Amino acid sequence: MDTKTWHELKSRCAKRSRPWPANILRMEAERMAMKTMALPQAGHLENEFSASFPFEETPDQLHAITDVLSDLESSSPMNRLVVGDVGFGKTEVAMRAAMRAVLNGRQAAVLAPTTILADQHFRNFSSRFRNSRRISALSPALRQNLARRRSLSGWPRETWT
Repeated sequence: MDTKTWHELKSRCAKRSRPWPANILRMEAERMAMKTMALPQAGHLENEFSASFPFEETPDQLHAITDVLSDLESSSPMNRLVVGDVGFGKTEVAMRAAMRAVLNGRQAAVLAPTTILADQHFRNFSSRFRNSRRISALSPALRQNLARRRSLSGWPRETWT
């Protein structure tokens, strides 16, 4: 790319990106002015669910759980992203937040970028929530996979609907 083309491209990009910071700040201010339903600690059922975690939480995992649940207790919209390597407990953080929401009369949804991860989350959530809540899979591909496994293993229908 020659110097002239580079400068033109750079100028166009700079011009197009100028409104972004102002728009982001405006949207964030509008968001923070909104109020949401706070989800307080749900008592012994939430404590029992947390205690049923089959592993010992890491300090980072406990910190993330505490932060997310604290966010849910606020009447401000949540603005948090939980990031970590594979196997470091992000799913458990999501499960505890989902349980808090459900115990406060709300619904919870978990989105996954791949069918494989959706299947893994479905199985993990189904296992952890088996004694307390109904879990549904919305992905058509995941439903087909679960139906195939059900027919091969004799799973009862209520575990995969």
